[in-house]
Amino acid sequence: MNSAKKIFTNIYEEAQSDPNIIGFFLGGSRGKGFQTAYSDYDTYIIVKDSIVKNYKERYPFRKYKGVDLIVFSLSEFKKCVPWGSPEAFGRYSFSHVKALIDKNGKIQELLNEMAKVPEKYLSKFIAESLDAYINFLYRSLKCIRDGDIEAARLEAAISIPYFLDVVFAIHNGRLRPYYKYLKWELETFPLTKIPLDTGEIISMLMIILDSADLKTQQQLLRIIEEILRNEGFGKLFESWGSDFPWMIAFNPSKR
Repeated sequence: MNSAKKIFTNIYEEAQSDPNIIGFFLGGSRGKGFQTAYSDYDTYIIVKDSIVKNYKERYPFRKYKGVDLIVFSLSEFKKCVPWGSPEAFGRYSFSHVKALIDKNGKIQELLNEMAKVPEKYLSKFIAESLDAYINFLYRSLKCIRDGDIEAARLEAAISIPYFLDVVFAIHNGRLRPYYKYLKWELETFPLTKIPLDTGEIISMLMIILDSADLKTQQQLLRIIEEILRNEGFGKLFESWGSDFPWMIAFNPSKR
């Protein structure tokens, strides 16, 4: 057993018998079962509100090499949950994470809630992400029309996170993964509404990043249009007026 694993195991065993520790789980790659030889033990320790200061001193963040200790009081941890909170940018960190200790039966519920877009915000999130995706794709196509390929590539690159936001969110509010996990996420939890396999999705995104390829961008847009119209977002496409048909049909060789 290497030293980091031994330290983590010792802390885990301490936590099991410590009445002040309510919850305990691994985040990061190890929490998802996606670790490599370089992965740290991102260790979250949830404690009672009254003793949080003592436990932050007892378990400082970088006390051990290879083991990061993140201590929250239960109240602090709950503040990470609401959509739109300052901590919301890191919500994907909690996707596919299982509580190793959950003494009050609430820690896993909070983890599950943080790992998705809340139902009450889902439609708005999808609509805004879809609109942003179309907007940057439109900008990319206009740059292609104007002969500015460098700008077209940059605009296309910005469109990709919004595309991923959309295709993940339509699958029960799933969050766009960090890119390190993208291929793993697609292979392990396939996007069943998308008529493309993992290799096809990754390949198309790489082609767009490499060259802002017009046909690939248009192909992806047609796929998204069909799926999102079926999901009830037809009015958003229509809100683009004559610009949307132009995006679908634009061919610089036929000007």
